[in-house]
Amino acid sequence: MQEDEPGLVRDAQAGDHDALRELLARYVPLVYNLVGRSVSRPADVDDVTQEVLLRVVRDLPGLESPASFRSWLVTITVHQIGDHFRRPVTEVPAPVSDDWLVDVGGRGEISLEFEDLAVLWLDLKGQHRDLVRAGQWLDQEHRALLALWWEECAGRITRTEIAASLDLGEAHTAVRLQRMREQLEQCRVAVVALERRPLCEGLAAIVTDWDGDPNTLWRKRITKHVRTCVVCLREAEHQVPTSRLIAGLQLLPLPAALIAALVEKGLLTAEQWEDAELVAASTADPDNPDDPRHDLPGDHTAWSTVRWAGRVATVTTAATLLLFVGGFLYDVSQTPPVRQEVPRDTTAVSAAMSTISPTPAPATTSAATSVSPTPEPTKTSIRKKAVATDRCARTGAPDAVWAGWTMPNSGEGLPDQHRYTVRQDGTVVDEVTCLVWQRSSAANSYTYAGAQSYCKNLKLADGDWSVPTRVELTSLIDTTRSGPAIDTKAFPDTPVAFFWTSSPWATEHDPAFAWIVNFFEGLTSNAAEESGKFSVRCVQSAGGSGAAKYTIADGQVKDPMTGLVWQRSSSSAMAAPKASGYCSNLALGGEKWRLPGVQELATLVDESLVGPAINRKAFPDTPARGWYWAANRAAPEEGSRWALNYDDGYSNYRDLTSGVVRCVRTA
Repeated sequence: MQEDEPGLVRDAQAGDHDALRELLARYVPLVYNLVGRSVSRPADVDDVTQEVLLRVVRDLPGLESPASFRSWLVTITVHQIGDHFRRPVTEVPAPVSDDWLVDVGGRGEISLEFEDLAVLWLDLKGQHRDLVRAGQWLDQEHRALLALWWEECAGRITRTEIAASLDLGEAHTAVRLQRMREQLEQCRVAVVALERRPLCEGLAAIVTDWDGDPNTLWRKRITKHVRTCVVCLREAEHQVPTSRLIAGLQLLPLPAALIAALVEKGLLTAEQWEDAELVAASTADPDNPDDPRHDLPGDHTAWSTVRWAGRVATVTTAATLLLFVGGFLYDVSQTPPVRQEVPRDTTAVSAAMSTISPTPAPATTSAATSVSPTPEPTKTSIRKKAVATDRCARTGAPDAVWAGWTMPNSGEGLPDQHRYTVRQDGTVVDEVTCLVWQRSSAANSYTYAGAQSYCKNLKLADGDWSVPTRVELTSLIDTTRSGPAIDTKAFPDTPVAFFWTSSPWATEHDPAFAWIVNFFEGLTSNAAEESGKFSVRCVQSAGGSGAAKYTIADGQVKDPMTGLVWQRSSSSAMAAPKASGYCSNLALGGEKWRLPGVQELATLVDESLVGPAINRKAFPDTPARGWYWAANRAAPEEGSRWALNYDDGYSNYRDLTSGVVRCVRTA
């Protein structure tokens, strides 16, 4: 923000039209580029950009804090982008003007998207060009996130402004951006592999029928091959971190048609585009005969039908940022190249099929001291009760990956609600799972290896501590709370931060990644580099070996370890309000079915697999990427419902409009 900006905002609010136009002139390139990287189609980019500026003019008098103008502007831009994608698909798209057409090599006029124009106008080559192309392959929601992160890396907006525009906390924002970056890195590798000549034989066979249009289906097919192909991965061995590439790129200048439209609406003046400081990037480099801008105004080259304004506004870049989010470090300038990504050995931990029935375990009790003698009937209670300590000792229980116990729930109306007993020795017994937890989390944060060492050497209640697995740590999430999403009587002073699990991600990376859980709202993510530092809470759990033993019969799958019986097939897609009714009306085996809790859904995740991360023999129709509705409401966002995606097992509750259902019942 420039020093005079608050005063300029106040003048504009008071009716000074010159001040208003100066504000818009400063920020229209930022808005145009945010919209462009999210929307792509130039005609739509122009429309949404104009909608943003018109809304700014309309709502500016109500802005209470002039110093927050840029943050407010970015939020409006993100909302208008969302409104654009929520419009009915039956709307007739705006016609493509000849401003956005180009005759490439005499093959006839074709429409250019925003990324194509960026490559042409900025004369991008090598990894810069590949990065821009990779953005075309992202999912729609990730494209909008890329647009925001792009401007953050270039120093034009801040992480706080991104979080505000998404209406999220910074920790949750960091998780969403990290997941986008993971997909972007895979797309970068795919783009490089597709440009290799000759193509790898395996990839050439896959893309035989591809028409060249970047889309989700072909991204999945191509990246599935690329991430396990030694030949394709070799092409991307020396990729520069994405954030460093972004920091060297200018904003794409505005096209003539958009400038003319804004001038016609009175949002800009023609004189603002005559300023010498604003036209530098529109002038071709006289010492570089290959500069494509030499050709743009003429009509005798292959690019002659791309018509640009002769004078444009550009914004130079700033240094990349080190971002401290939620108590830990995100270094956006150190995004690692994807050097290898091969599936982990699945033979030892993949789910096995079995018809063995569960054998009830004997129960004995031992005394424990309670913090509070008064239970709360609608919340998790901490009460005096004899605790069964050895009923969790399962012979042949699954080790590490699978829940060998009933999974606790926290949503309204779900069975097996959290129940804890606090001991005087500084531990907490989970009366549902029988897991014993360190009551106070570690005072410091640790790397993945450091967390293992910390728990191994923890001198508390006779030792024998370990870092919890993903499914173990998931059992502590209380979805009825946020900030932190955990029972605060049993676990007081829990930081609103990410906590390590001992579960590595299903694919091997350099550097390695592992699962973490955010106890702000309970998100699970596999986006943590093992060199990062996060919080730790150790657990004592029974050992064992083996795999989940499912029994399949009559369209049902029984998990004897959790005591749950699952609908084998999945429903068709539906909105969240219909999910509960679907299960209550399910006619399967004459049993009463219900919508599962998000933590119950997590017990089916096979951490050794991706796309889908679930036993494919037991649940053959599970989509590779698809949200499964859960019964839990999201505490941080009223009206939203939790869901779990078996792409790799992560959970979310924001911006979900459609999902499928797999019902459950207790055996």
